[in-house]
Amino acid sequence: MKLRPKDCVIRSVDKNLALKSERLAYDVFLSSEGEESASLVRNLIREIREKKHYVPELDVVMVDSKDEVYGHVMFSRFHIEGKYEKEMLLLSPSRSRPMFNGNISRKI
Repeated sequence: MKLRPKDCVIRSVDKNLALKSERLAYDVFLSSEGEESASLVRNLIREIREKKHYVPELDVVMVDSKDEVYGHVMFSRFHIEGKYEKEMLLLSPSRSRPMFNGNISRKI
């Protein structure tokens, strides 16, 4: 049976899913952009999670019943010249497995 977005659920990222979402980012960007971009995106995700602007409630993945990650989005707060820190959100590079491109964004 082929997996479809409707067979998956949206979950908040925990420690285990954080590692899986980083791996997804690396794999997706590696296949489309190469090693340098893949490492850059993975490291960006890690850095955002370590900063004060990280919003755990806005770090979510789409997983199947075995917690295999098929999509990931994360928002973090940011500021412009020290202003608007609580009012603005930035979308990190979002990603999904190629099998879901074009369909996953509607679910997430």
